[in-house]
Amino acid sequence: MREWNVDVTVRTRRAAVLLALALGACGGGSPADDGGPGSDGAAADAAVDSAMVDAARMDGAAIDAGATDGATVDDAAVPPSCGAAGELRCGGSCIDPNSDASYCGASADCAGVNVGASCASGETCVSGVCTPGADPRPTPDLVVSLDGVDDGACGPVASPCRTVKYAVETRATSGQLVGVMPGIYDETGAIDVPKGVSITGMGTGPSEVVLRPNYAAGSSRDFFLNLVDTALDQVGDQSLSYMTLEAHAARHVGWRAVHVQNRNDVRIHHCRITNWDRADRTRQSSTVQVESNETLAHQRWDWFAFVPNDTGPSGDYSTWVDWPRSPVTNFEFDHNLILHSGARQTNVDGSLGNSYRPGGALSLYVMKNSSIHDNEVDVRGVFSKAMSSIGALWDNVDIYRNVFRVTAAADEGWMGPAPTWKGTFALETWGHINGCEWYENVSNDGWSIAHHKDSTVRDNIILRDSAGAIGIELSEIDQSAIYRNYILGGRGVGISNRSKKPSSQDYGRIFSNIIVNGGSWGISTVFDRGTCSPDAYDITRRYVYSNLVDRTRYGGIVVRADCDSVSASFDMAIRNNILLHAGAGWAGINFEMAPGFDTLSVNVDNNLSYANPGGNNALCRRLGSGGSSCSAGARAGIRETNTVSADPFFTGVVDAYQGSPDVVTVNNTDAAATRQQGRWTAGSSAELRAFPRGARDAAVHAVGPGDWFEFQASDLSPDRPTVVALWWPRNFAAGRSSAVPVTIYDGDDTTPIASFTVDQATWDSSEWYYLGRFVFTSGRARLRIHSVDDGSVVADAALWVKMGYGYRLAAGSPAINAGSSAVESVVTEDFFGNAVPRGSAPDIGIHER
Repeated sequence: MREWNVDVTVRTRRAAVLLALALGACGGGSPADDGGPGSDGAAADAAVDSAMVDAARMDGAAIDAGATDGATVDDAAVPPSCGAAGELRCGGSCIDPNSDASYCGASADCAGVNVGASCASGETCVSGVCTPGADPRPTPDLVVSLDGVDDGACGPVASPCRTVKYAVETRATSGQLVGVMPGIYDETGAIDVPKGVSITGMGTGPSEVVLRPNYAAGSSRDFFLNLVDTALDQVGDQSLSYMTLEAHAARHVGWRAVHVQNRNDVRIHHCRITNWDRADRTRQSSTVQVESNETLAHQRWDWFAFVPNDTGPSGDYSTWVDWPRSPVTNFEFDHNLILHSGARQTNVDGSLGNSYRPGGALSLYVMKNSSIHDNEVDVRGVFSKAMSSIGALWDNVDIYRNVFRVTAAADEGWMGPAPTWKGTFALETWGHINGCEWYENVSNDGWSIAHHKDSTVRDNIILRDSAGAIGIELSEIDQSAIYRNYILGGRGVGISNRSKKPSSQDYGRIFSNIIVNGGSWGISTVFDRGTCSPDAYDITRRYVYSNLVDRTRYGGIVVRADCDSVSASFDMAIRNNILLHAGAGWAGINFEMAPGFDTLSVNVDNNLSYANPGGNNALCRRLGSGGSSCSAGARAGIRETNTVSADPFFTGVVDAYQGSPDVVTVNNTDAAATRQQGRWTAGSSAELRAFPRGARDAAVHAVGPGDWFEFQASDLSPDRPTVVALWWPRNFAAGRSSAVPVTIYDGDDTTPIASFTVDQATWDSSEWYYLGRFVFTSGRARLRIHSVDDGSVVADAALWVKMGYGYRLAAGSPAINAGSSAVESVVTEDFFGNAVPRGSAPDIGIHER
């Protein structure tokens, strides 16, 4: 797993921090600082909100020893020496290692273990040592230290408490902040955190302050930190920050980390939460659980029952009411790292049983006006999810700039070997209304989002291997939109929209998405039997506009009605889409209708359909009967005009590499795109399963510091995000390192734009390891992997996904100005942010030339 890079030579600076506290160097501010505008935390957050990797730096992350060699000059070149006494050449410049905050304490060649430390925010370099300065956190009211004593007078700087439990439960009062000094705290019981009490670690980063539950199996307490009230709608006004919550290897037996219940205004930020994966399947598992005990919400799971019209006539569900009535409000979960959470695949006795319980890192139930952002979430095990169990009933909740990673173990028992089946979805949530937004997230598996009203899913990246399920499944969309998402790979549908509840749905929009190399359909709109019952309501204004679908197992777009003739109307429009290289004899646009279905009303116009073996015009088949034609009534409801059957003529060349010109893969056999320093031995790996499949030779470095291996990429997008991922083989060898430094550079820059520490020892899933999304202004990138002291390091391949640049229209493309102007009320800009239209009419597809 990726860790935040914390200097491996980090020191426990208790004396310095205590001195700073005594002098008031940490500054003022509210004890329950929420990081909002004008607060002490706001300045710190401003430096990190743009990307999770920046959060790593702000958290006191110093680039790991060996994390940067400080230069990218030609290995044969000899850089000039520095003139002043004591100066070293680091990062292409002459620096004083006694005072330079970027290379504090550097020595010799300023490479590998000699690179020094990158001082954290608020630190200065004094005599080669990073020294705490002004800290963005407010001064704590109570202090906990490993050499403290739990008694009735503990808490002041001069006489700290010994345990967090005692300080929080016995000494702290509402409005106070408990500061925990660096160290590992084995707490002998669950900690009940009173309203208004906040807890923060006082180290330079979350890894320096570790809280672990250390109580016997069979304890009645299932959670470790509890912010719980029995009464609804309580004001918490508190936070948890800058610490590690780690499940004790021998004593936690699957306990869960944090429980927030019926308490508002809670923020959890800049924490590292690890090893909360259950060792059994006996019950659901969640690492962080947020919930309200609102009885009404618990009882209402049907789509229409979510939104009853309490004052209208019986059966009238046309008017929405404010639900849930007593949610958890103003909850914020940001800049956290969750590792090794979820339910493992084995039973308690180690057997592989055939039952399961879903596990989720984040279980968020009945929330309003809240946000989940800038986190990295990793889950593992059968049916485990980054967000689920239960994720439901949200009103104005935003999910953005997160990395979600899901992996299965080597063998899933009855499900077959991984990654043949990885699980259901990375995320599964239900019931969203009033402005819920999902945007700029990266995930290695698909999402299931059910019951979505007045909300959006946009600008997300889902890159799936051959086992990935549906990319985005958005059920029952009403007044909602799915747009500018990039979905690559997988065995299921790219975007699936299912309507299966007998409720009226209007104005559902799917536009400007890119779906490449899908396992079945690109975009699927399905009307299930539940929708087509005699009391069904209308599905109106379902728009599928300006998408690009390239190379699917079946067709580009499918509309399926699994029902016979009913009075409900299915009113759709499919316009300005580019649909390429459908498989299995299907067309670019397909309709599968139940035998007696004849109520479809759909305009199919101004689409570009090319190289589809089943034909470039819309194809209508009877559901479940292979090549048989659908009913005359269904065919009459399909009004197709202005189909363009021609090569769309992109500026990028669609290569033979699974049909995606956006994907750049570099492996260690690519001599022109790899560099290495030191002695690396070659191994063998035949496990590169996706983008593309095929054998790769892994470069392996034995234990020992100082050397690196680098993957390079060119022709990247200078003004759009590029997704970066890393590959190494599963079960490659024993003794792999659990802390491999990885750095990412923009072109020839010597200062990395991101630094990570990756655990190669336990990431064991034969999948791409997603590092995030970055903009390379130079159009080129370098990903460097460094050797370390604690185990062998594997460098196999790196992946860059250029996010649609291969699908830009070239001059003379038949798609230019060939689109329908009817899309302009929905599609106001293309995938790259260009205004639509630019010419006499919109262009077909995702790019407006």
